Amino acid sequence: MKRVHHVRLLTLVATVFILCAVVGATGVEPIRVLVLLGGEHHPYEAGSKIMIDVARKRLDIKADFVRIDNPPEGFPKAEKATIPSNIAVLEDPGLSKKYDVIVAYNQSNWVKITERQMKGYLNFVRNGGGLVAIHSATETFQSNPEYVQMLGASFVKHEPYRKMHIMRILGDHPILEGVKNFDIMDEFYYHDQCHLEDKHVLLVCQSPDDQRVHPIAWTKTYGKGRVFFTALGHSVESCSHPSALRTVTQGIAWAAGRKVGEDARSADREQ
Repeated sequence: MKRVHHVRLLTLVATVFILCAVVGATGVEPIRVLVLLGGEHHPYEAGSKIMIDVARKRLDIKADFVRIDNPPEGFPKAEKATIPSNIAVLEDPGLSKKYDVIVAYNQSNWVKITERQMKGYLNFVRNGGGLVAIHSATETFQSNPEYVQMLGASFVKHEPYRKMHIMRILGDHPILEGVKNFDIMDEFYYHDQCHLEDKHVLLVCQSPDDQRVHPIAWTKTYGKGRVFFTALGHSVESCSHPSALRTVTQGIAWAAGRKVGEDARSADREQ
């Protein structure tokens, strides 16, 4: 009788163990994000931390921050560089196994990338990884046509930092959920090679120069990967704007092929 009881106990323990393993295997994993930083003229470290910290309130995110530049002593002047530089992370053969999304908030200053590193970057997205590119990311690696194609545009110039009225395109998109037209202090970006046929434009703004409406944020595909770009993000102030933050949060989820939780529907609407 004792033996029967012992066998039943072992069977019960084994069953519980298997059920726990199954639940763990089918549970939703955190979105693994690699944040690429670097440059001179924007608050890359402070701004990226604001964006990721806010995104963590609505998404389960595990983020690693890496600078891809090597600024000389005393630079960057915009903010003190505290995050270690390691552009070699892009040539890691296991990059796609370690991360779901790359958030690129960087500029070309002091950045030297090898052919192998660029290939790793492009392949990450081309093979199904997500990319969320912020502001001056279109000013980086402009000499590489594949990189420009991946982002969907190449930076040309910008207007002085000023108040901009951002208008959302009509229609539904997960990145635009809860976002209405809004005003923000930022730089108006002019882009070249910004072909409309290969992208889904989300936000636009009227240019003070030619009075035309230009794309400010869009999504596109690159191979099997999803790309979201927003030209907003010049300053800590613009990085902290509720609507801009909302698009980045929902952009990370979209790029990872995930959905923001139900709390997204009950969040405060932009005035």
